Amino acid sequence: MFIFIDITTLQKEVKRLMGRCHGCGQQGSLVLVKTYQCLRVFFIPIWHWGTRYFLVDQSCGKRYEISEEDGVLLTYDKKGVEACRPLQIEQMPLSCPSCQRILDRDYDFCPYCGARRK
Repeated sequence: MFIFIDITTLQKEVKRLMGRCHGCGQQGSLVLVKTYQCLRVFFIPIWHWGTRYFLVDQSCGKRYEISEEDGVLLTYDKKGVEACRPLQIEQMPLSCPSCQRILDRDYDFCPYCGARRK
């Protein structure tokens, strides 16, 4: 008999929001993302821990971590994006929408597959 047990990091897009990016200061579309560690048995989540929330700016590619309390309040519309204070701001790598390879920000087209960058 085989038992499949694994521990993995899962990422879930919780909500799309409109607000001002704390990284670049522009108004735009932000995505609230929840990440956590998960113990799975036969691919069924049993227990999770280490929950972290991030806001990702779709236009500039910056991702910043917010507190777990702010993440939960944003999920249930109890707090606005502007009221959240970032814990850490980082630049997300840019990837090709077609082949998913990492691209330099100067490229308008993917050098690997030729697809136009968004």
